[in-house]
Amino acid sequence: MMIKIGEFFMIRELHQKGWSITAISKETGFDPKTIRKYIKTDELPKKQKSRDRESKLDPFKDYLKKRIKEGTKNCTVLLDEIIAMGYEGRITILRDFVRPYVTARLKWGLIHFWGRVSILKGYTDSKKEIGIMNTLFRPLDTNLQILNHSETPTSFLIVIAKETKSSCCPLCQRSSERKHSSYMRIIHDLPIQGKPVLLYLRTQKWFCTNVDCKRRVFTERYPWLLPSKRRTKRLEEMLRTIAFSNNCVQASLLCQKLGIDVSHDTLLRLVHHTEIPVECSPFCRH
Repeated sequence: MMIKIGEFFMIRELHQKGWSITAISKETGFDPKTIRKYIKTDELPKKQKSRDRESKLDPFKDYLKKRIKEGTKNCTVLLDEIIAMGYEGRITILRDFVRPYVTARLKWGLIHFWGRVSILKGYTDSKKEIGIMNTLFRPLDTNLQILNHSETPTSFLIVIAKETKSSCCPLCQRSSERKHSSYMRIIHDLPIQGKPVLLYLRTQKWFCTNVDCKRRVFTERYPWLLPSKRRTKRLEEMLRTIAFSNNCVQASLLCQKLGIDVSHDTLLRLVHHTEIPVECSPFCRH
């Protein structure tokens, strides 16, 4: 029977403390023969390789690679195409196959590990380029730091973070210095040179130290970004101006030309959620 490395060290530790094989077996649930085997050996248990099973996607992988190379990476579109060719599997297998090709288009990688963002080696930015990007995004927040940026044929990808030692709970307004964790948010901002801008924002989570507060953990707030939103305030204000100046179908086409990927349904929702102040007409009618 194969056991995990952590269980191997636990068995060895219990044996060194004087536990009998029977007692270790009752504590861990393993057979006494297994316990005796790993007590006698000093080699760590090796992970067994899983057998390569045939996938329902195998006959279509060459066709999918060709379509991905042509630029089609939408799994729904690819699924419809291979179903017409006889595919009987689900979209989850297709997504697992396409995912490495989607992430491989980035010149740099993001590693989200223990709340930190690391930039893969092989791609660095000069101080001059970072200074230019800081100037562009300084109106959002003077405390933002540009960690890295990259330009692809279709968009600008920018990694930003805000290093703070404390944050205020949005419910009770008490400041907290106890960090909980961090995660990555992808935010859309104003386009640059007709290309969409994606901000990879490392967002901190904090413990609320107020025992009377109902919220135990809260997410850091930003003045330029509403909670649970995926667009900056200045981008939403621009979309609102375009939507009110034209019908939403034409406004959506205009946004596409400007480098903002938005549908007319999204613009309609933005219009409906906008509060329009009631103003008195300057003309008096009787």
